[in-house]
Amino acid sequence: MIPIDNRPENKIPPGRFSKIWIVFFLMPLILIGLLNYIVDPYGIYGTGLFKPLELNSYTEKAILLREFDPKPEALIIGSSRVGQVDPIVVEELTGYRCFNFGVPSVTAGLMNSIVQYAVEDCDAPIRLVIVGVDPETFDAKLDIHQQAKLSPFFNEYFDTSDAWQRVLTFEQTISSIEVIARELKNSSGEIPDLYRPDGFSMYTLKQEMVDDGTFDLDSVISDRLENYASKFQVITPSTTISEEAKTSWLEFLEWCSERDIDVYFFMPPAHPRYIEMLGDMGSIERFREISTFLEMSAERYNLTFRDFTDLDSIDGDPGMFWDEVHMQKHNHDLVLRELLGGYPENEQGKSE
Repeated sequence: MIPIDNRPENKIPPGRFSKIWIVFFLMPLILIGLLNYIVDPYGIYGTGLFKPLELNSYTEKAILLREFDPKPEALIIGSSRVGQVDPIVVEELTGYRCFNFGVPSVTAGLMNSIVQYAVEDCDAPIRLVIVGVDPETFDAKLDIHQQAKLSPFFNEYFDTSDAWQRVLTFEQTISSIEVIARELKNSSGEIPDLYRPDGFSMYTLKQEMVDDGTFDLDSVISDRLENYASKFQVITPSTTISEEAKTSWLEFLEWCSERDIDVYFFMPPAHPRYIEMLGDMGSIERFREISTFLEMSAERYNLTFRDFTDLDSIDGDPGMFWDEVHMQKHNHDLVLRELLGGYPENEQGKSE
C-alpha cells in the first residue's frame, strides 16, 4: 500500500509572512519617508539639517505675507507668470499697500485658498485682488501643484494625502537624493533671494546675465519651444476645458463679492513667438473660448477683465521677457497701467 502523505502543504506561516511583508514593503517606505523628512529638500518640515534644493514657493509666500507689516489691502495672485507684477506700482496706482502672491501653477481653487489665507489667517484687510489668469488654469489636466500639497499652510484647504503619504512622493525623493549628492560634492548650495519682502520675484541670476550682456532670450525661447507640448502644459485644440475649474473660479469671485473685495483680472501677454506656435497648433480658438468665459464672469459680478494675450495690446516690448511666457517688470508695469489706469479715484489713498 502506498503511504498517504498527510503532511500539510508547504505554506509560509502567517507570522513569518507578516515579517516578510514588513521587510520588503513597509520598511522601504518608512526609510524613504524618513529620508525625505530629515533631508527636507523643499524646506517645509523645518529640520534645518540641509540647505533646501529649492524653496517651496507656497510656504515661502505664506510666511512672507504673515510677516508683512502693515498688512496689505491689495493682493496679486496667479501663477509664476505674475511674479514680477510689482506691488509698488499697484500702490502708486491705487493707494493700496500690496503683496504679490504669485506661485507655480495655481489652480482656480487655490486662488480662493490664497485670498482666504490672507483675510482669515493673516487678518489682511484686502480690498482689491489682481489676478493673472493663465488659460491653462482651465485645463482639465491641471492638478494641484506638488508644492501646494506639501505646504502646511494650504493642504488644509483641499483633499490631499495624509502627512505620512506626503513624505513618500517620488518628486521629493529625487530631490532628497540631489541634496545629498550636492552635499557630498561640498557645494555651498547657496540660494539667492527669490522674493522681496512684498513677494515680488527676484530673477537675480538672470538679471546678472542681462546686466553683463550674456542673457540670450532668443536661445532660451528656442530651446523651450522645441517639442513644447511634450515638455510643458499647453492649451491645444484637444484640451478639455474643466467645468470644475470654471465652477471654482465663479466660487472665488462669489467669495470676494460677498466681502466687497474688488477683483481686476487679466489674461497675461505672451511672447510673439509663443503666440505664433499656438497659432500653428490651432490653439487660439480655445484661448478665445476661455477669454469669453472670463468676460462673462466679469459681467456677472460687475468686475474688470482684460485679455492681454497679444503683446501689442499693451504696446509691450518682446525683448522684455525671461522666456516665452514670463515677462520682465517693464512689460508688467504696462499691464498694470492698462488694467488699473482707470481705478476709481475715490478708492485711492485709503491705506494712507
